[in-house]
Amino acid sequence: MTLRPILLGTAALALVGCAAPETDDTAVVDDETSQVVEETPATDGKIIVSSEADLPRTEITLTKKPSEIVLGDGPEYDMLLAELDVVMTYLVENYVIEDDGTRRGILSAKRAVLTAQGDWDGVLEMTPTLRDLASKPADREMTGVISDSYARAALATGDTSSDAFEAAFRSELSGALSGVDVDIARDQLQATGGQMQMMNAGLLEAALKAQIDPAVEQAGMVIDRGTATSIIGIRQTIDMVPHMPMIAELVNARLAEVPEAEVLDLWAPARPRWLKASKWSSRFGIRAWTVLSKVIGCG
Repeated sequence: MTLRPILLGTAALALVGCAAPETDDTAVVDDETSQVVEETPATDGKIIVSSEADLPRTEITLTKKPSEIVLGDGPEYDMLLAELDVVMTYLVENYVIEDDGTRRGILSAKRAVLTAQGDWDGVLEMTPTLRDLASKPADREMTGVISDSYARAALATGDTSSDAFEAAFRSELSGALSGVDVDIARDQLQATGGQMQMMNAGLLEAALKAQIDPAVEQAGMVIDRGTATSIIGIRQTIDMVPHMPMIAELVNARLAEVPEAEVLDLWAPARPRWLKASKWSSRFGIRAWTVLSKVIGCG
């Protein structure tokens, strides 16, 4: 049994990568806990596939519940990260993916791994490709805004937790946001600001323990690469929580610089514009908002 990935929106994969690819796939790892399906390569040595459905399926067996991996201090998180790195590297190096959306999802997951490993140069190198693969102008506008600012601050200070890092991150993000065309990316900016204000570690920990753990246990502790990417993303989002008030402050300040024209929509529902549910995880029942992916990879 494979599990569909846990999507926490455009903010939980933008520090690390972007949205985790949706798959009930199975990947490619040569060890006793992961299974890989290999195909006949094309003449150039790479396998040409049209979409996500054509990629090999991945099964990774966990030895602990996701909450224990994310919140604990044992070696299991690094082990999962290493397995996912092998899987994503294999896919990136051995497949030519014709569908831009699928390719972007795979590269985003690889970028999430690079973020978790602290390979900030690698994170920055992937941004132009991810931006080019974005299908919507707003996605192109926001790709790398948060994640690249984070990476540059980490490179400049050598850490991600000091006061010096916070100052560098603020400076980098302020500069990046000043270059965003608000008229194009307003909805994403509003969603990001709202998510940064409401997200907290307790919410993520509760979701892990109450929803994700039981689902993974029911599946026999076997997950696919999408779920593995999401587990890594949740850990990174929790690490990001201390910086979220600052992100919200800067995002909202940028929005205030370019006021929106008043448009009266008598048919619009009475709810905050940033609270836009993008989808529900059928396995875990976790709502994915539009922005929780900008914190670990695309944004």
